[in-house]
Amino acid sequence: MTPLPASFRSGGFDFRLVKRTGDIALFEKRKPTHTRSFFEVVIVQKRKEATFPSGRVTPAHEAMPASEQWGSAGWSYSDLEGAEKRFKSLVESRRAQEYGANARNYPKTAAWTCREAGDKPAASPDFCRLEPRR
Repeated sequence: MTPLPASFRSGGFDFRLVKRTGDIALFEKRKPTHTRSFFEVVIVQKRKEATFPSGRVTPAHEAMPASEQWGSAGWSYSDLEGAEKRFKSLVESRRAQEYGANARNYPKTAAWTCREAGDKPAASPDFCRLEPRR
């Protein structure tokens, strides 16, 4: 399955992965002509391989939620703090679903981090790396 890229362009916006845990991802969303960034928290969707009537085949891949899934699998924020709260809530909810009452014993796994030195967000996906959770 082809993973969702750490950076991509869609609808005139540039998306850059800020962090990801499992299928929960937080993206910075920016339009080149705007000075302000926005943020989207999504549950990454899994798409099966599909063959179109023309014979073209799209391999299995990860994708952003469809427009009609917004509010149940995707959320937009104007501030990083709000987006991070939603991200954390979704990760904790996912852990509780997987581990039930033992959610606090959820194994320490790795998470994608896209930061340069300090807390400055990375300017390019080259700064994205898989780091152990603490």
